[in-house]
Amino acid sequence: MPATVSDNGRLIYEAYDRRSRFVWFDRHGQQVGAIGDAARQGDPVATPDGFEVLSWKGDEAAVDLWLDDVRRGTSSRVTFSGLDVLPIWSPDADETIFRSSRSGPGDLYRKSLRRTAPEVLLLKSAARKDPTDWSLDGRYLLYDNYDFGEGNKTSDIWVLPLFGEGTPTRYAASPFSKWAGRFSPDLRWVAYDADDTGKPEVYVQAFPATNDRWRVSTSGGDEPHWRRDGRELFYLAPDGWLTAVSVSRRGASLDFGAPQRLFQIARKYTVLRNLFAVSADGAHFLVDTPIQDAAAVPLTVVLNWPAGLPK
Repeated sequence: MPATVSDNGRLIYEAYDRRSRFVWFDRHGQQVGAIGDAARQGDPVATPDGFEVLSWKGDEAAVDLWLDDVRRGTSSRVTFSGLDVLPIWSPDADETIFRSSRSGPGDLYRKSLRRTAPEVLLLKSAARKDPTDWSLDGRYLLYDNYDFGEGNKTSDIWVLPLFGEGTPTRYAASPFSKWAGRFSPDLRWVAYDADDTGKPEVYVQAFPATNDRWRVSTSGGDEPHWRRDGRELFYLAPDGWLTAVSVSRRGASLDFGAPQRLFQIARKYTVLRNLFAVSADGAHFLVDTPIQDAAAVPLTVVLNWPAGLPK
């Protein structure tokens, strides 16, 4: 509840309800289902069949990971540190990797979801690290590295091998910020956001990184997601429109269709990474939908507010 106080004893605050619901929509923006009740939650990631959803739930005091199971109608707490966010699924949906600030600005932890076992510290450093994708072959993790130490850059994409010595490396050298990387299903490409033009745009580049790179969005874009067969890419336009772009192979290269607007998403007041998730066939979208329109929240003015304080 943002608030400000004036010198003449006036208190102004915005009573915004920060709860949201995870709602399934079809490609026309029609609601086709929902998961769980309204809560202070965010960054939903669904299994390919859509029956299980990982997210964070909590408030300013404590945030942990939860697992919603549609078939069983249950919601189970996964972590208990009070400082855990940004889960991603393993390819077999048996594990998750997430960010925790329990012992630093944001380190990577790995945890089994099918057996009782403590989470394992995967990567620790002085920088904040946000996991964004786990390759379908299970061998690589993409994460955003926020070290705020390279000129005007705030973030960069790094690759963590989940085999051998597991030494992380920068994905692609660039003077611009990059974030939200996602592997194509065949592991030949990475879709990501970058601010080369001065605003977020969606790009696709080869993996491992080469000079093969395309700008996919035309007037701003954020949060790219691949369809499971790699033939379509989805992202959010600056005005909240969920946008689809067809992808086709041309030899060793790619062709991208013109962006097609699907439906407009209600923006949340804040979001860490995932405002939406995509079903495997690209026919349905799980959207983190606020229960209150942030643009319609009224401001409340309290006169002589110190008089109400206990003496």
